[in-house]
Amino acid sequence: MNAHCEALSTPIADSESLSARLMRVVQRYFRLRKARRIDRDAFRHLLKLDDSLLHDIGVTRADVEWAARLPLSQDASDALQLLSRGHKKQ
Repeated sequence: MNAHCEALSTPIADSESLSARLMRVVQRYFRLRKARRIDRDAFRHLLKLDDSLLHDIGVTRADVEWAARLPLSQDASDALQLLSRGHKKQ
């Protein structure tokens, strides 16, 4: 489920007002976006690593650059991990 759908599928208490629900959804959305931005900053560190170290991790520099360009609605760490697993199988 993508981040937008997760934020909108938050459980709702019967006594909670519509504005309170909306505020909670908006807060969750922005917290998620902030966390994704922080994760993307970690990709800058990966790009500073030597190609042999990236190979040891199981990714290429191109893989890291690709993941860093994904929209914030996608979890780039998960995408890179899946890509890495694909490299290991080959």
